[in-house]
Amino acid sequence: MFDNHLELRVGEIELELRRMNIHSIDGCVVYLPRDKFLLAGDTLEDPLTYMIEVENLAEHLRQLKEMKGWDIAKILPDHGDPDIIRAGGYDKTLIDATVDYITQMLSRAHDANYLDGSMEDYLAHSAAKGWIRPFEPYREVHEQNLKLVHDYWRDKTLPEVAP
Repeated sequence: MFDNHLELRVGEIELELRRMNIHSIDGCVVYLPRDKFLLAGDTLEDPLTYMIEVENLAEHLRQLKEMKGWDIAKILPDHGDPDIIRAGGYDKTLIDATVDYITQMLSRAHDANYLDGSMEDYLAHSAAKGWIRPFEPYREVHEQNLKLVHDYWRDKTLPEVAP
């Protein structure tokens, strides 16, 4: 057990376990500082994050922006494009894509037609930049995300989210 940060050594490999409130309050990532490699677990997914604790989305954004400042060369998420993973992983633009998606989900939550927003509507910017590629099986995840965010935030003041 550890609080926020734990450094370990496995043979010659240095590992840093870092607790992150991204995706869920008990999120944990593994950072290999020598290789600048991040094992992101469920904190990052391609093409979009699966939201389970929508009340914490503003904190997820804050911590994603903190993660973006780390010296990361490559990222391996638990879920992503197998071709990209086989090729060595993602660069830090996967973090940008996640920030963009969550920001849009929150900032649009009071829109009249919010529940009609397609996955493509929310991923267009990141897809156009080549950060992610829409993946059909995630359409259902996006629809679940819309419903969860709508049900939680529809009657609440939205948190301020800076782009």
